[in-house]
Amino acid sequence: MMRRAAVLAFILGLAGCGGPKVPDGVAPEVVPALIEVKNQHALPVSIDITGNGTRYHLGTVHPGMRGSFKVPVNVTSSGSVELVVTPSTNARPFTSGPLLLGSAAVVDLIVTARLFNSTATIRP
Repeated sequence: MMRRAAVLAFILGLAGCGGPKVPDGVAPEVVPALIEVKNQHALPVSIDITGNGTRYHLGTVHPGMRGSFKVPVNVTSSGSVELVVTPSTNARPFTSGPLLLGSAAVVDLIVTARLFNSTATIRP
């Protein structure tokens, strides 16, 4: 009988040791990812991001300019995303390939004169 009470007390003690708890109604802060774009292409380019079943237009960057865009959290919340760069002509767009972005991630997107040489790199 005494042994069962000791085991029960031990199990109840472990149940209370769940570590630090977040107060009710307070969610951890999520910082949106950031896309830093450098356009070396001869034309303005449109920057879009696809993920979570949606395509979101981030903005346009003109030739020789830089742009900085915050990525909506709902786009990065469930899996990988892809960056799509489209020049203002009917040229074939550049697609970055899958990128897994976490909270506060920064991506350097360099758009080159020939779109197929463009790169998207996640900063360490």
